[in-house]
Amino acid sequence: MMRKYTYVLMMCGALLVGLASCGGGGKSKNADSTDTSAQKNNSTSSNTSNESEQSSESSGNSNSSVSASKEAQVIQSYCDKLNSYAYMEIKSLFANNVTQYIGMKNTTNEALAKEIKRFLPTKSFIDYHAEVDQLKVNGKTARVPMNINWEGYQARVLTEIEFDDNYKIVSYKEVKRLPLARKIKTEKRQVVKTYQNCNYKSKKGDCPYMSFDYVKVTQAPSVELQEKMNKKIISLLSIGTGEELKTEADVTKAANNFVQSFAEAVKSHSANSTWYTKSDLSVRENNGIASVIYSSEGYGGGAHGFSSIATAHFDTNTGKELTLNDIMVPNYLPEMKKIATKVFRKLNEIEDGKTISDHGYSMNDNEKFVLAKNFLLEGDHIEFMYNRYEAGPYYLAPPMVRLKYKDIKHLIKKDGPLGHKVK
Repeated sequence: MMRKYTYVLMMCGALLVGLASCGGGGKSKNADSTDTSAQKNNSTSSNTSNESEQSSESSGNSNSSVSASKEAQVIQSYCDKLNSYAYMEIKSLFANNVTQYIGMKNTTNEALAKEIKRFLPTKSFIDYHAEVDQLKVNGKTARVPMNINWEGYQARVLTEIEFDDNYKIVSYKEVKRLPLARKIKTEKRQVVKTYQNCNYKSKKGDCPYMSFDYVKVTQAPSVELQEKMNKKIISLLSIGTGEELKTEADVTKAANNFVQSFAEAVKSHSANSTWYTKSDLSVRENNGIASVIYSSEGYGGGAHGFSSIATAHFDTNTGKELTLNDIMVPNYLPEMKKIATKVFRKLNEIEDGKTISDHGYSMNDNEKFVLAKNFLLEGDHIEFMYNRYEAGPYYLAPPMVRLKYKDIKHLIKKDGPLGHKVK
């Protein structure tokens, strides 16, 4: 199905940022290196206009280290449940009656969990991360900065969370938008071509089209980095076209070619269904690393549709395009494969005595485990994202393997781009 990007939702003016404050979800099952029950759009540049306000966290001091630790545990559990798709389990962290949850007032833990379950699956590439090292506790009230990333959107907000005597959440509010430290600025771009000017947004799904929603880097610490990133952006947009694109003009040309190909297929009576290709590309920036995130999906005839995911990462200080070899210590791969194997086996409930390949995947355990070519560097983990056929046949949904930094800290270069995560 085509992903739908809807931002005008019931009670979601505040809920939009709020649900994104501290948890995440996607559309594929995700293997996580911590226990889990289960496993678009404002552009990056559009966020900057609202981020001039400076952070002013609670001035209250923590009552005790035990109290602060307990609040931190609940907040982290809230994040983990959202990140692992355990939406309905979130209600266990809230009191039965909740005075406020983002834009919902005088609600219940059951109702807010249902709203989360309705809302979050409409987003892609979501990561929520609480800055628990910045947690401030005063009495039964905690304040903590929360980060949200999803495809085409990035924000940081200060949240205020009130607890009862049993450390159940009775109120969850957003106090203010906090600034994001950014060196990269972007502008949104869109190219859409349709067959016979049909409405590609129609719910009927009968409009052949090719669309590109992407960004162009307009400012970077160096001209070299800006050029590198824009070149990579066009290169990634090529994936969904079958053509080699080099300029923005080529993007428009590719869309026209797609529609023309469909028109010719109609004339030859070989187009027995609607074709479409939808590509999305955004830039995310965190702690000196700018990530380009591309996804596409579509159908061009045949037995089934297609989809693709691709990422690229740049050090904003040096301008270097980063690979895992730049982030990890030498000879990290065998150990990382062992850790990923355990994570993968646990999520897929592979019993002892059976191998990963016994379950239909083309990869296997330990040294024969295959890490996805594409990955995201998130708030507290690396997420490896597989494309179709990369880990198994088409009928198996592409897995996602999430490795917590704390579980692989011995493999991360202390003086590398992710060194701040393990110091």
